[in-house]
Amino acid sequence: MEKIKIGVLGAYRGMTMIRVLLGHPDAELVAVCDKYRPMLEKVTAEAEKYNQTVTLYDNFDDFIEDEDLEETSENLEKIFEDFEE
Repeated sequence: MEKIKIGVLGAYRGMTMIRVLLGHPDAELVAVCDKYRPMLEKVTAEAEKYNQTVTLYDNFDDFIEDEDLEETSENLEKIFEDFEE
């Protein structure tokens, strides 16, 4: 089964989701967007714990145009409901 490629908007409020996605067998965290660079550095540290690399953005327009991005954290509830059916 192919993993869903997901991006998270807001590293501070999204840190729990970031940790879940980094360890989720059916999802791949591909990008995180936050204007506050220290939070993006924390995302890098979390990703390294899982031997993963995440693309980091401090600009929403660049984030949303990422070609690897299939879904954002804003849509996850619906995505996983559909995925389980």
